[in-house]
Amino acid sequence: MIRKPFIWILLAAVSFAGCKMMAPFLAAPTVSFQQMRIQDMSLFDATLLFAFTVHNPNPVGATIRKGDYHLTIEDASMAKGTVDKPIRVAAGGSAPIEVPVHVNFMDLFNSINALALRDEVAYGLSGTFDVMGVSIPYNTQGKLALPEFPEISVTSLTVSELGLSGARINVVLSVANPNEFAVAVDGLRYALETGGMTLVDGSTQSLPRIEKNDRLALSVPVELDFLSVGRQAMRLLEGNTAPYLISGEMYFNVPGGGRKTLPFSKDGHVSLRR
Repeated sequence: MIRKPFIWILLAAVSFAGCKMMAPFLAAPTVSFQQMRIQDMSLFDATLLFAFTVHNPNPVGATIRKGDYHLTIEDASMAKGTVDKPIRVAAGGSAPIEVPVHVNFMDLFNSINALALRDEVAYGLSGTFDVMGVSIPYNTQGKLALPEFPEISVTSLTVSELGLSGARINVVLSVANPNEFAVAVDGLRYALETGGMTLVDGSTQSLPRIEKNDRLALSVPVELDFLSVGRQAMRLLEGNTAPYLISGEMYFNVPGGGRKTLPFSKDGHVSLRR
């Protein structure tokens, strides 16, 4: 009588020998890149999701045992890792596989100002997938659009009171977030020049969270003393529009990097309301 354990060992040996005999007749699976999409993003980091398709041309099924990746940005090494999620590929079929990669932009740029000056960067992703004991290499390149920092501008100047010795003006500043994600600004310092004089010089420490593609309006009351500013104030109040220059600094809390400062400057024309 043949014992059952012996039968299982015999069957395993035959199966292994069969695969060995078939190996020379099996074609190597192929990997094709589909797309890169942004899973989530902030001003200072992002998780990128790279989608691939593995095609198995053989008459037997296969399993993607594991994979590895190496991400470079502007030819600088940014991230390395492994993918340990077995995926079954049917005989003559295809299966999708996604590789999530986290990127910290501050690892690439030596300052927040350098990051703010760039619109996009070039990336490269390479690695292998282990299919049927064979390492299948892949390589893809592309461009990654970087996040945009908030833009400070002046929306309006409204004269609320006008007298013989002075005037009260309400200045409305706009903090615009052009991104597809919410942004937190930790503080703001600003100086507004118009009509040849500094109209306001101030700061605010705690700004509300700015939702995606939204803007925050800051109302700043200003009192003008005609004896101090003289004819410049009168010329400003006589017009319907005024040129302006607003400059200062924005403050951000960078994860793992502490509080960072970003200078800004914006000029334009603003309407004067009465």
